[in-house]
Order: sequence, then structure tokens, then C-alpha cells
Amino acid sequence: MKRDGFCLVCEDPRHHACAVCCRRCQDLVERVETRVGLAFSAGTIREALRRSWDGEARCFRCEYTGIKLSDVQHHPAELVFDHAGPTKSDGLRITARLINCIKTTLSEAEFYELVPALASVLAGEGDRDALEKLVYAHVQRGRTPTAEDCETPDSQGS
Repeated sequence: MKRDGFCLVCEDPRHHACAVCCRRCQDLVERVETRVGLAFSAGTIREALRRSWDGEARCFRCEYTGIKLSDVQHHPAELVFDHAGPTKSDGLRITARLINCIKTTLSEAEFYELVPALASVLAGEGDRDALEKLVYAHVQRGRTPTAEDCETPDSQGS
């Protein structure tokens, strides 16, 4: 239950009487989305922030990994917004900058398939060819990659 005079996200005191959030949360809600056609409403952002808020630890947590997020710009754990899939209708997630860079335009299902395959290959136990197929399957959405998509400059005889 939300209390009058307190932030709708973290329940800290609001930064002024007419505000719905504290200064920290309001600054996050007001971040500008630069990707055309993918901006979310303030209500949608507040809802995502509420999901990721850990009241006991007093921090935001990545919705994919659970790690504590940072408010330091360009830090690998900086809180960033992620589209759960390649379109706005897929929803908004709060995540770490590094995780968002790894996920890029993958859907959540694709991301959850990729991560264990990558970890397995890095541990020396996985199938590198299967991982490569997963990676190249997303070169261009809507078509199956061809052999040319998988060629490197070395394999092209240069």
C-alpha cells in the first residue's frame, strides 16, 4: 500500500508536495528514450522501477540477473531500460548496462537460450557450432542466415 507523501516507486519521501516520486526515481522516470518509436509512458517506467526495487537492500536490481544496479553513468552495472523484445509491445525491463549490451535486440526467450550456451562454450564444455548458429540467427531478423553471413574475412580468402 502506497502512503501519501511518499515515492510511488521506493517509498522515500517525495521531493515536493506535487511530485509522485522522490528525486532519484523521478530522474529515472524522466530519462529520454532516444530509440525512435520505443519510448514508454511514465506509468510504465514507474511500474518497471517498482518491480526492480529491493526495499530491504534499498537499491534497484537487474530484472534478468538480480545484481545491484549502479547510478554511476557508463558503469557496467548502471541502471538502464531494456525492451523485453525488439518492439515496444514486448514490455520494459530494468537491467544493467552490460547485460543490456549482451542482450541487444534479442527477445527474452532468445537471450535465455544464448546465455547458457555461451557459458558452456566459455567453460570448454559447450558446442561452439551450436552457439555460432544462435548468434548468427539474429544477424537479420526475418530470414535464415546464409553461409555468406557466417564468413569471416579470413574465410573469404583475403
